[in-house]
Amino acid sequence: MTIDSSSSSVASLRLYFIRHGETEWSLSGQYTGRTDIPLTDHGENTARELGQRLRDISFTRVLTSPLQRAQQTCNLAGLSAPTEVEPDLAEWDNGDDEGRTTAEILAARPNWNLFRDGSPQGESPTQISQRADRLIARLRMLNGNIALFSHSHLGRVLAARWIGLSVAQAEPFLLDTSSISILCFQHDRADLPAVALWNSTHKESCEPAVVESICEAKTVKRQAIEIWENEGGEISQKQRCPVIPSSEVRTRVRRLIVFDLDGTLAESKAAIDGEMAALLGTLIRFLKVAVISGGGWPQFQSQLLANLSVNAKLENLYLLPTCGTKFYQYESEWTQLYADDFTEDERVKIIGSLKAAVGALDYATMETWGEQIEDRGSQITFSALGQQAPLKEKQKWDSDFTKRKQIQALLAKSIPEFTVRLGGTTSIDVTKLGIDKAYGIEKLRELLAIELDEMLFVGDALFPGGNDYPVKQAGVMSIQVSNAEETKRVIQTLFASLDVDQPNLRREEVTAR
Repeated sequence: MTIDSSSSSVASLRLYFIRHGETEWSLSGQYTGRTDIPLTDHGENTARELGQRLRDISFTRVLTSPLQRAQQTCNLAGLSAPTEVEPDLAEWDNGDDEGRTTAEILAARPNWNLFRDGSPQGESPTQISQRADRLIARLRMLNGNIALFSHSHLGRVLAARWIGLSVAQAEPFLLDTSSISILCFQHDRADLPAVALWNSTHKESCEPAVVESICEAKTVKRQAIEIWENEGGEISQKQRCPVIPSSEVRTRVRRLIVFDLDGTLAESKAAIDGEMAALLGTLIRFLKVAVISGGGWPQFQSQLLANLSVNAKLENLYLLPTCGTKFYQYESEWTQLYADDFTEDERVKIIGSLKAAVGALDYATMETWGEQIEDRGSQITFSALGQQAPLKEKQKWDSDFTKRKQIQALLAKSIPEFTVRLGGTTSIDVTKLGIDKAYGIEKLRELLAIELDEMLFVGDALFPGGNDYPVKQAGVMSIQVSNAEETKRVIQTLFASLDVDQPNLRREEVTAR
């Protein structure tokens, strides 16, 4: 990077951090550090859309990571300023964890955390912090609008270090592919670094005039929390302030927190652990919470309800099994408000088509644990390895979705009058046409009188084709997590913004229902 030594107005600096478009490994959740893989077709399309969103910005510099996924995104965005390769924008080196998923790493090292531990033979948190600081020092010698095309983990560390937080505190700064974030200064003061926009994946243009107005100064901790909570990044023209004020966070953004179940609150088919039970129990004391999943009601009872405290405020908890085709509310006891069940003829046709598709592809001869096909009333689910398959086996079977996509393609021909979606790790869910998790979200809006922009969704399958993706498409602010541990960090960050004390997590205080 060449430095403009004539620059004297560091406070005019505005860094547009752009994460590269989708790759096969970002879809599968594999850690991608220095592996040089290209964008998918979808990633190329969203990279072009980035150019449209940034078309009104005049950039003085465009810097890109040396890795092809970032350079490809940069080229497709087509910004007018000359492009320079900046080695320090390369992704965090994952060492021996390269290409592995979070679940695979945790299976070998159960308490592992990238932002605390780094990876064997890779960059340590200290090293990535030093690299980010070195990059920031050079960037602060520039001025004007600078575009940075880079990667998720490096971006999260860069944002944390920009506002004076540690690498360990970078974990909640989630970054989607093809997202735009803006780092700048408050009140034209170089001693007040701020985050003006975070993880914006919306398709509206980024208008310079909106970013000009920065909110009144807050503590660094409060800035970080509030910006992260508004990760959708929408900026109100009327408010002309890029951060949702703390007085409005609770009413405008988080009247309702919605969680997926498997892979988000707990491992597949497993019960929530004591720490999650305590966190959820505290959360529903202050906010309305809903859980929506492809699982049936018995799964909700065993995984979730059986492990909450007897004193939990269940009146604030709403449960939507089978993608919201059923709705349960607590009024002294759990009451089902509706159920969109299949007719008998529909059941017969769906189950017959599933068996035919699986048989045609010779997936019926594998070792299984329990029944493969489960009739949940309003949803019929095929679990390739059976309902009780060990998680380790499930994670190996179809990590790239290829097998289930083959089955899905056959079902699209045989039962086009139904919706067929990929479910958890090995499952396929069949519902009535047009029913997915967005259907359940709409039911929440209708029954609770809470608008979509007042909801926050947390799920592990927000990628295109994932069973959480329809929620994001519906316009609900959404946060992608990889596992329950990441979900815990999301909840803890919500507590911090609400000035809510963390729950006492002593195991003996988590009483089973």
